[in-house]
Amino acid sequence: MAEVLGTVAFNFRIGPDGPVATLSRSVATGDSRLTVDGKDVSRSTSGDRHFVVPLQNGRSASVAVRARGYDYAPQVFVDGTEIPIARPLAAWEYVLAALPILLLFVGGLIGVIVGFGAMAANQWLLRSLPSRAYGVGAALAMLVVSYVVVQVLVAAARQLLSTPV
Repeated sequence: MAEVLGTVAFNFRIGPDGPVATLSRSVATGDSRLTVDGKDVSRSTSGDRHFVVPLQNGRSASVAVRARGYDYAPQVFVDGTEIPIARPLAAWEYVLAALPILLLFVGGLIGVIVGFGAMAANQWLLRSLPSRAYGVGAALAMLVVSYVVVQVLVAAARQLLSTPV
């Protein structure tokens, strides 16, 4: 799993001895892109718009991607079987990750925007750091940093809006 500019990438194998695929997903929009061996995989034209992955034996595999609530790590199904692509978070980890959403009460729209970004970052931190203790510490640090960022942005917005032209 890697994160680059609001896009999260997950690597997984298609079948027991199939190719390794990379699912890139936008944290902001939820748009998904699937590549196998560096080549984009096209979507089906059917209703669920699953990805159709050609296999070496001439057959194809169906890869469906479904959102999982507010978790940026989606559910991935290969031919109907769910493939784990990220460590599931415990309920308390979801609560901890979502704490920055409370910035809504401090900074309104600015707080929500910063809060959602911090929530996604917290989920990534909780999953990627070597121990849960580090993840918790990093998530709490992210909450503090997010609060400071919201305070600075709100103060700047107030200054800009109160300055006569």
